[in-house]
Amino acid sequence: DFYPKLQEHILGCLLHLTWSGDGNEFSNKERSKLVILNNQMFHYKVMHINYTTYDVHCGQDSINSRNHADIMVL
Repeated sequence: DFYPKLQEHILGCLLHLTWSGDGNEFSNKERSKLVILNNQMFHYKVMHINYTTYDVHCGQDSINSRNHADIMVL
């Protein structure tokens, strides 16, 4: 049940659909167009993010799921 929900979520994001809370209910044919290479997902405890600061310098930040599990990304 997880994999179809993951496909629905990713397709909704890629197609810029507004989330209704009930899911988008894509057809099997539509979901089959989304391919996750080798059906593999990886879990990382630390994520490093490179970004450009407001004064056009390079910056890097990290998110550690053990310290701060609540993360919001825009």
